[in-house]
Amino acid sequence: MAGVKNRTVITSTDDKSLTWQVTYYSFAEAFLTGLQKGETVGRAFKYAKKFIEDNPKSFSRQTPWLDANSDGISSDDDFFIAEKQYLINPKILD
Repeated sequence: MAGVKNRTVITSTDDKSLTWQVTYYSFAEAFLTGLQKGETVGRAFKYAKKFIEDNPKSFSRQTPWLDANSDGISSDDDFFIAEKQYLINPKILD
């Protein structure tokens, strides 16, 4: 997806690791929960990534990935862009 402008790509794992889902929870579940609470894409991603990293026995070497600047690399620069993106208008949740 590198080179496609104005597109944010989020995956539950990178191209070198597997994805895992345990009973009742996964990266997607954590990410969507953050979005439903009105979090930015960046904060929801950070929350879901931390959940995966904090549970290595359940999620092995799963590495969530975010590319928001279209360079094909997941880095802190992407997080800063995603921090300004919302899927749900937070004012609706009030």
